[in-house]
Amino acid sequence: MDTNVNPCEDFAKFACGNFYRTATYREGKTSVSPFSILNDANNKLIESIVSDEEMPSDWMYVKYMKRLYKSCMDEDVIEQLGLTPYLKSSRSKEWPTLIGRNWSGEANFDLSEVNAAYMSEGLQPLFTIQVALDPLDSSTNILALMDPDLSYEVFRKARTSPRVLAYEEILRDLATQLGADAQVASEDTKAVIDLQSALSKTVIPRKERKRNISSQLNMFTLGALRDRYKFVDIPKAVRAVFATANITIEDTQKVLVPFPQVLDKISTIVENTSSRTLQNLFGFGHAYAQTKGLTKRMRENSLPLEKVTKYFCFDR
Repeated sequence: MDTNVNPCEDFAKFACGNFYRTATYREGKTSVSPFSILNDANNKLIESIVSDEEMPSDWMYVKYMKRLYKSCMDEDVIEQLGLTPYLKSSRSKEWPTLIGRNWSGEANFDLSEVNAAYMSEGLQPLFTIQVALDPLDSSTNILALMDPDLSYEVFRKARTSPRVLAYEEILRDLATQLGADAQVASEDTKAVIDLQSALSKTVIPRKERKRNISSQLNMFTLGALRDRYKFVDIPKAVRAVFATANITIEDTQKVLVPFPQVLDKISTIVENTSSRTLQNLFGFGHAYAQTKGLTKRMRENSLPLEKVTKYFCFDR
């Protein structure tokens, strides 16, 4: 705060004036806020712990933290390895954009198989699955089928908005950095962004969610979801997610679906989308998650998007 300013004349300067004068950017960041400053201070405190030499008296988890930190800070080795770890992975070899126009997976494409495989690795662009309290019985847990994980903060804007175009540029650059043909990367990126924009429009706005809560208590069994939605095998995906923790999910498992109409709309979109674009939806998402911090070039790649999506008290 700047108490020398009359709040009746300039409330913004009164509330944030001192922050405007004293806040500074950290290298590689495009914005700063009171929360980011606290986060930076917290990170420095943690860094002071994990950067110390390993001691015999350290707890084992502290030793592991120090070893991991040391390996992550060897930037020469990281830069030398570059994108090789990703390019050697099986996921890179099934991404149509990297393969080019000769991708031959169209005939054998199985969305249920692809969706289940990637959901088990944390990528959920068609729907997300959560564990939640049963709204009708708080003593038990149920599963909840929720909105697609689509960076809604980006896609709630128009297709031609700066933040969507910045995201498109990042994905296009990512593909070319990984060796994709520039024209193929441009065409495939546009198709994926168009698909993500369409999927994001199925999300129910927050205001509508608050109007009639009782209408959102739509309970299904996992088996019933297979019968209702044919565009993708939902039970298969749910089981793939929980199999990573050795948990078995039966067809009788209750699943809350607050907005069944969202899945109906997603079904229509998917049915009108090419297999190539659907495979690329997962390919781009997985590649971005796996490579964004691998090299300095990849870390800098996300800055244009950060710049147009940050709206803090101090932002330039």
